[in-house]
Amino acid sequence: MEKIVKITDKKNLANKKALREVQAIMRAQFPGLETEKIDNLPFVVFGRPRKSYSYSLWIAADERENILGFINYSFFSRDNFYFLDHLATAPGLTGKGIGGRLYEFLRAKAREAEAVGIFFECLNDNPAGEKNAGLLKQNQARLKFYERYGARPIANNRYEEKVHPDNNSTLLVFDPLDAAINLDRYHIRKIVRKIVLKKYSDFCPPDYIKRIVNSFVDPLVTLRPPLYPGDQNRK
Repeated sequence: MEKIVKITDKKNLANKKALREVQAIMRAQFPGLETEKIDNLPFVVFGRPRKSYSYSLWIAADERENILGFINYSFFSRDNFYFLDHLATAPGLTGKGIGGRLYEFLRAKAREAEAVGIFFECLNDNPAGEKNAGLLKQNQARLKFYERYGARPIANNRYEEKVHPDNNSTLLVFDPLDAAINLDRYHIRKIVRKIVLKKYSDFCPPDYIKRIVNSFVDPLVTLRPPLYPGDQNRK
């Protein structure tokens, strides 16, 4: 059984090695992720403090300190929600339950904080929104994984709208942590605005951000119906 350990700094040799291995996993498992974002991971985790959220990086390692996977997430304390930035296992270890244990670790953190829930992005699993067959299959597998935990894309909004035609179409997924969803329109718009500003403020025009935020029109948040009901057993 692996241990899950927080990376607390970038100074000692063990942490430097762990950060390099996490970056290698990111390059292998997220081929569409910009090289600059991967290279900047140490600064993102340990750079200047942010006013609206805190950032954490945890690794799963075996008894020989080999990195088996990682999870990094942001906690927005004022609105009490978590945002999952990345979760991945090392190449060749997919399907061994490591990703599930890392995600369950985050769910336990969120429950302990009595958080609203966990938000994150997944690339579109709709063939109309993703023409690359290989990437589509990968997107569907990721959403199937999270659906086992009750996490599904939020329905009835324009979050998947692309800024530019060559951008990926992205869904906003919500995990209510097995509780009833009581997020009204006012609160989900506040949360979505903070998520979009966190991820895209450097290149998304203000009118785009406003359009996406205002597209959440349901009085209470609803999730997309399950699409992968064949296997609901959690890893």
